[in-house]
Amino acid sequence: MISQRVKNSSYLLLSIMLTLAAGWYFFYQSYEVKSNINAPQPSSIADEKVVSTEGLYITYSNVDALEEHSDLILTGTPVSDFKDREHVTTTYGDGNIQEFYTLTDLKVTSVLKKPADLDLVSGQTFQVAEPVGYTDTEKKDTKITRNEYSKLKKDSEYVIFLKKNDQGQYFVLNLNLGKFNLNGNSEIAPDSKSMRIEEKASESEYQTFLNSVISKYKLKLKK
Repeated sequence: MISQRVKNSSYLLLSIMLTLAAGWYFFYQSYEVKSNINAPQPSSIADEKVVSTEGLYITYSNVDALEEHSDLILTGTPVSDFKDREHVTTTYGDGNIQEFYTLTDLKVTSVLKKPADLDLVSGQTFQVAEPVGYTDTEKKDTKITRNEYSKLKKDSEYVIFLKKNDQGQYFVLNLNLGKFNLNGNSEIAPDSKSMRIEEKASESEYQTFLNSVISKYKLKLKK
């Protein structure tokens, strides 16, 4: 009788242990899957890793509004390759990235709008800030960007809408819809594929903006 009770108790204990083990296994598997989905997933464009992060920005739906809120509008060409520019990345105490941007030198070809106190004319070199950089400014092996913003390309001429921040830096306004390639190339997120498609500026929207910019400032595309 006692032996039967011991045997039944052993079966019961074994059953409880198996149930707990199975529960732990499925919890672990579920946690791993969710973690992998939520973690930033670098994409690989031309053998370069790219991470696109989300940020909240005021956006403008037409060129008139974009012009009104811009402090500076110019046309110009980046004079150096992206890796050779000045990249700024700051981190919190735990190592997570706090802020990142790139300072890009442009050869100015024309000034369409500027503050009265800014001495800037065609032919000068002018520095602008872009919301893109590197997770590690020494290694430069993984690029990081905001909301699919794509970098200004060397030797391509752009119309750029800029806003001055509290540190005196002129940042590209309106992300990809604040810079327009006059060489006729699309600027819609060629650097990263990681964000949801509904959060990307569409090709047709970019073309609408570009056509409005060309018409408003009487510019020509350089094929």
